[in-house]
Amino acid sequence: MKIINYLDIKPVQEFPGVVMREPISAGEAPRFYMRIYELEPGGETETHTHWWEHELFVLSGEGQMDTGKEKIPMAQNNVIYIAPGEPHGFINNGSELLRYILLNPKNR
Repeated sequence: MKIINYLDIKPVQEFPGVVMREPISAGEAPRFYMRIYELEPGGETETHTHWWEHELFVLSGEGQMDTGKEKIPMAQNNVIYIAPGEPHGFINNGSELLRYILLNPKNR
């Protein structure tokens, strides 16, 4: 069992205005690992695809998920499933921090 405060984890900048913390790493759990992303207003990730799925839970803020064809609103308390191969990127077009939990399968 592991209980930690995610704020005690050193943030890693992945893109301008986007930081990630990994409270459960791939080496700690048998099937999934957990990341928490924080996007400052104006921050965004690249739109990309890969063979594994994502499950997200939006903790706070609002923004958009970029599918490459359209931008879909996302906001606090949304649960999002991204299928393998589905294009996705995230944009904070709001005025507050956008924060979400993202789960990745370990064997990706």
